[in-house]
Amino acid sequence: MSKVSSLFKKKFIPIYICFILTILLYGVIFLLARFPNILFGLGIPEEFVTHFVKIIPGPLWSDILLLYLIPLGVYIGMQYLSPYSTRFYMRLHKSFYVLRKKPIYGINPNKGHISTGKIFLRLLKGSFLSFVIATGIMQFGLTPVFRQITGDPGMAITLFRAEAIFLATFFFSFLIVIIYFPIWNLEDAGLIAYRKFTRKRKNPDIEGVNRIFRDFIEYSISFSTILVYFNLFFNTLTWVINYDPSGASLLIPLILIFLPFLIPGLYAIPMIFYEMNFDKNMKRIHKHLEEKDIPYINVPDFHDLIEEKQPSE
Repeated sequence: MSKVSSLFKKKFIPIYICFILTILLYGVIFLLARFPNILFGLGIPEEFVTHFVKIIPGPLWSDILLLYLIPLGVYIGMQYLSPYSTRFYMRLHKSFYVLRKKPIYGINPNKGHISTGKIFLRLLKGSFLSFVIATGIMQFGLTPVFRQITGDPGMAITLFRAEAIFLATFFFSFLIVIIYFPIWNLEDAGLIAYRKFTRKRKNPDIEGVNRIFRDFIEYSISFSTILVYFNLFFNTLTWVINYDPSGASLLIPLILIFLPFLIPGLYAIPMIFYEMNFDKNMKRIHKHLEEKDIPYINVPDFHDLIEEKQPSE
């Protein structure tokens, strides 16, 4: 199957949907910037047009272009380093067993396909990672770094902080490629850690090397997301009660709730390239691991492990 025809596989549907949603979002922003009175006078702040993400130099259109190009550039670099990052994470995994029996590593190649649902989960988890990082950064008073503020913000600083979270989430999308893609390489390469205890009353331990890193990130994201949304709703509700009786500010948390579903469009192209070049990339990783004397192993099915009971004499 050619690479062009592979683009029509069912597994790419979530990527295309997220990409289209992001394009539509930017299209609406462009439209409201060009015709501020088109939607009942609901325009966007002038600062969004002149700066958009303040930390990125240039106006709205160039910022949006860079928000697509930066993750793609990072992906190219990360793919080149993928054999070495896989080896690095394997050594890091081994360091967790300083005072315990160290595991033996092997390659159990994944020969199956990846499901549409799994790709969607990968997209979503990456988006929440970017959202949590952006929200955490805002706690250090870095709102003016991402949201252009002219004059004294006064009591509107709460609103500006929410807008800064919106913008910073877009900006930090490249971190998804840096943090998550190497972990996906670990999983897809089938790198396994194996420990068997013959003299201790302990069960054998067989797990993917990616698991400890994946679980740490996902548990952190889950807990942080709950705290972020709780804090966001509380601050917005306080703002509405004290300064915005109309309740219009309640739209802020609603927008931020759906924001993680829009972020995947920014790294949709790297995700497509990752899947299209999957076999080639896995060969590079496996070749590097072979050179480091990491053997291939075959994890048997459960029924092959069943020990037949010997007939009694």
